[in-house]
Amino acid sequence: MQIILKKSIKEGYFKTLDEYGNEVWVSNNREVEEKQSSPMGLFLRGIAGCCAIDITSILHKQRYEVDDLEMHVKGMRSSPSIPNVFTSIHLLILVKGDIPLIKVKRAIELSLSRYCSAAAILKKTAKIYYSLELNEIKEVEQKPI
Repeated sequence: MQIILKKSIKEGYFKTLDEYGNEVWVSNNREVEEKQSSPMGLFLRGIAGCCAIDITSILHKQRYEVDDLEMHVKGMRSSPSIPNVFTSIHLLILVKGDIPLIKVKRAIELSLSRYCSAAAILKKTAKIYYSLELNEIKEVEQKPI
């Protein structure tokens, strides 16, 4: 994996490119309404994407189709210490499909405890919790991994 970062003409903005040419803008400037992510926001996007890929893949291998998956990720940081790392991360995972609850829970737990590299890195400083809503019914509240 390789990323190239280039400074933009705009102060505090940087363009990153991966080896496939995918572009992501990075900045901590919250005053301008442009498409960019903060460096810490990229961590939360990473755990969400990694976990979602794992969940759908695990369930697909068990012959269950996920009709819809949405995730809301909230990271709490150690402010005002420097570095201001995540100390707690909560994932609200909303899944729709004709899938037994136990299978969805197991897929989430396998992802967060074994397969998701982003979670493995973030667990070094943060406690990771999840809540699950399966077919719009809240099933698990604040389960720590």
